[in-house]
Amino acid sequence: TSAIKVYNSLFDMNISGIQLLSCNYAEILNSNFNVPEFYIPQGRVPVGLSLDNCTGYHVESNNLSCEGLNSTGNIGIYTYNSGGTQNYIYNNTFNNLSRGAVADGYNRISGGTTGLCYKCNTFATNGTDIDIVRNINNPLAVTDGIRKNQGMPFFAGSLKPDTLAAANVFSDQAQWSIRNNYGNMIFYHYQPSTIPIGIKVLPNPITASTVANYQVPGTTYNRANICKTWIKTGGISPANLRDDKAEAKLQAENTKLQLENTVDGGNTTNLNWQVIGTIPPEALALRDDLLQKSPFLSDTVMKTAIEQEDVLPNAMIRDILVENPQSAKSDEVMAKIDERWEPMPDYMKEDIEAGKTIMGGKEQLEAKRDGWLQQESFLFNQIVGAYLNDTVNPAADDELKAFLQSENSVDAGFTLAQVTTRQGDYPAASLAITTLQGNSNLDAAQLQLVADYSQLISILTGLESDTIELSQVDSTHAIPLFALYNSGDNEATVFARNILVASGLLQYEVPINGNDSTKSAVAQIPSSKHTKSSRFGNEVLSVFPNPANSYVIVEYRLPGNSSRAILTIRNSGGIVVSEQTMAKARDQVAIDTKSLPSGSYFVSLQVNGKNICSKPLSIVK
Repeated sequence: TSAIKVYNSLFDMNISGIQLLSCNYAEILNSNFNVPEFYIPQGRVPVGLSLDNCTGYHVESNNLSCEGLNSTGNIGIYTYNSGGTQNYIYNNTFNNLSRGAVADGYNRISGGTTGLCYKCNTFATNGTDIDIVRNINNPLAVTDGIRKNQGMPFFAGSLKPDTLAAANVFSDQAQWSIRNNYGNMIFYHYQPSTIPIGIKVLPNPITASTVANYQVPGTTYNRANICKTWIKTGGISPANLRDDKAEAKLQAENTKLQLENTVDGGNTTNLNWQVIGTIPPEALALRDDLLQKSPFLSDTVMKTAIEQEDVLPNAMIRDILVENPQSAKSDEVMAKIDERWEPMPDYMKEDIEAGKTIMGGKEQLEAKRDGWLQQESFLFNQIVGAYLNDTVNPAADDELKAFLQSENSVDAGFTLAQVTTRQGDYPAASLAITTLQGNSNLDAAQLQLVADYSQLISILTGLESDTIELSQVDSTHAIPLFALYNSGDNEATVFARNILVASGLLQYEVPINGNDSTKSAVAQIPSSKHTKSSRFGNEVLSVFPNPANSYVIVEYRLPGNSSRAILTIRNSGGIVVSEQTMAKARDQVAIDTKSLPSGSYFVSLQVNGKNICSKPLSIVK
């Protein structure tokens, strides 16, 4: 069964130019979509290209535009539930649309390593360029949204650095370049310079709580050099693709091993128990050990450290989290801070939240691993598509099945079930599902998909036995198909739905989610303000614990517009035993006192050579 191919076509003023329902590995290339304005008589949203439960597609070099004066409500490309494999909307043009590209629902794997990526597209005069939506009546799932990294931040393999960024060009006056009101967090990577200058490659406005922009250092956007065509002439050799995929898999595994040996010093369990077992006099040593392992701390260790409030004061926690900028991007880590009995002051939380715009060493290594995984997933789709579109080799179907069986992965198992089901080879499909049932690593959604496929194959086997065509199902045989269709939303239930539609027993419209269809929406940037202040209020200088043993925390606030000061500790004889320059107007700093003998000391704050405040300090060993 060959995939759908649409080349060099015109779709003029259609409510739906192309609507693909569970049509995998389709090719939509070099076509023009003149999308009409909002269609009032039927209340339908005009869409140029709709991809409903499709994956492995090749969508490139299409022009989607609206010629009307009022483009309220229309959409260029609507992608719904394309799954967790690596898909691209690549090198298309979106012009004068209410929403250029919309991603709805499940379009990324759990964690966002692979999934839908928008790359090298040009957006112009749209209301919203990229809109990420979902059904808000359902709770946010880990697979909602699009791929976590749009583009890649660092060089990996043979890719040229300038090609790593997402390299989309955004509308100058769009109300939203990227709106992600309902999806998981994404990181958008762009080139800091352009040829010619002035091209808008930095998305703005964005929903700042769910989209973070990052430069790919030292790179330049030059469209002719970095957005070259992916359209191949003369076909693609699956054998060559399989070699490339094997290399990508090897590199991903090597990078994964490097991460395992680096994160938390190579042993998360041991480090976590070390944090739990530390007593208050060992706080400074624990802080220094965690800093030494930064920026490669896991969320597990950081959350445990935050919980050890009797050991690690706010200043030490802040220091640790600042050195691990991934902490700012973790809702669970940030929530743990708010659970502490001693509130962390706002200005210290802002230090941590600055990590939202920084990509640390752990994240860089994860991005490198993810880049190889994305390449492996993309090549997997290309291999399957190459076999399905091979009209020359009579053994292509058998070679595809052999390839999928040899992969021995969950994705390959479901693809084998899908391909054989569509080919009407129900015994092979049943065997593929039976094999998956024995996999202990399936998540809840995958287990449900296995159960739904088993039900679907049983229904199809019955229809075949009764010699009923899939486009001519009667109302009696439709009962189990309706039950399966209404039970969920995955590729098995969608297959049941398509049979019902083909048989004239069900009318179906692609669900268009998103409550904003206008060009006049106002960008709302979430505030990052907090409500917690210092335990010492507005004091200029405070020290704690006092008496101190191995360390002391000094909190200070500089008067007026001062931004630099000197913090000194003197012994009872007036000799300076510690001196530090403070470069912030307000801060807490942890000072090592292990080398200081028991006795009385004075902590002083000096601004412009003038002592503005002193506090006594006792050290007891």
